[in-house]
Amino acid sequence: MIKNEFDWYIQFNKMQNLNDMIGKQLECVDAERLAHTRQKKIRSKKRKDTFVAAKRRHNLCASRGVGGKHTEEGFMKKGYTHGSFHENPYNHYAKHGLKNKAIKLFVDMDGTLATWKLAASMEELLQKNYFRDLPPYQSVVEAIRLIINCKPEVDVYVLSAYMPENETSVDEKGEWLNEFLPEIDNEHRIFVPCGCSKVSFVETLFDCHVDDSFVLLDDYSINLHEWERGNGRGIKLRNGVNGTTGTWVGHEVTRFEAPEHIYRHICDIMLPND
Repeated sequence: MIKNEFDWYIQFNKMQNLNDMIGKQLECVDAERLAHTRQKKIRSKKRKDTFVAAKRRHNLCASRGVGGKHTEEGFMKKGYTHGSFHENPYNHYAKHGLKNKAIKLFVDMDGTLATWKLAASMEELLQKNYFRDLPPYQSVVEAIRLIINCKPEVDVYVLSAYMPENETSVDEKGEWLNEFLPEIDNEHRIFVPCGCSKVSFVETLFDCHVDDSFVLLDDYSINLHEWERGNGRGIKLRNGVNGTTGTWVGHEVTRFEAPEHIYRHICDIMLPND
């Protein structure tokens, strides 16, 4: 009970202080909620920007179509199509490629299937038939052939970078495969412009995220590190030229083993419970 004006003033101050405390607590709650909401938006935007950036990079590097759009001519020229062009190539892979097999093995060419000349000059790389005439690493080629023939649950793709400056490089790589590994048909040959991330390219092309069912066999550690950061599994091919910096500490095989040993080693990594 308020007896006089002084008591009323004290009660008023108490109420005012209580209101201030409640207001500050509410401000803290609102600030936390706002910060949480902002972080969610930032994370969502980063995921979206990553996908959009990958798609833009693919659009820029891949077909060179007018206005950044994919064209039949562009994809045919760069080796991305597989027969008819009745549907978007993304949809083709999403519908007919990755969904069919439990494990997807992506195999690099230069330095993995084919000999890579470490000291090759730019002039050599641009010469006609440079890629066509690269000698095969026969032990690796035979090991991949064994996987194709003996492991039907594994879908094997070639995933190889090409030089846009060399206008015949994709055709030459196709001719090389026709001779040394024809078991990999056109639908399983993917050529990525040099400088484009292989994992981003595959995720955009197939319209899905790489996971541990995606295995990359490559001689280049940067490709393998990017692949594993995307939750795929990497296997390094030691070819006698690479592996000098020691940056890769994951799974690896060497081309100097017999094909049967390489085959078993890769299968043990891909199919540990087999």
